[in-house]
Amino acid sequence: MPATRSYDIIEIGFYPSVKVNGKLNFTLSYIDKDGSHTSTNGTAYIGNSGASVTFKLPSGNLNSLDARLYFDVTKNTDATIITQKAYGYYSHAIKNISLANARNHTANINGIVLNSSIGDYDSISSATAVWNGNW
Repeated sequence: MPATRSYDIIEIGFYPSVKVNGKLNFTLSYIDKDGSHTSTNGTAYIGNSGASVTFKLPSGNLNSLDARLYFDVTKNTDATIITQKAYGYYSHAIKNISLANARNHTANINGIVLNSSIGDYDSISSATAVWNGNW
């Protein structure tokens, strides 16, 4: 479990040939001494090639912690799409960060881009999903 419990950021980056269709679906689930808890509280950001949620990690002694983000996309082009990639990114605050500072980022296909004034985050390796077809 992370020692620092501040505002973390989860993001999915995508090619600009698609765009977010509808709302971002975010869930934070955790287990502590009082049982299981689920929260959907977070601040969304939607860009041209990425979408993110900034959220507060729960305090206390946790047994498990899980953050999930997903959303639907629709075509953003008249051209045929034959490949689409989605990149999952996560940034963990290593110092206490205010929500206002944590929201000072953008999300794109290359990851979470933090404003230079809030460099107190570590970065976790990205995950990639690839779709090939004819759309």
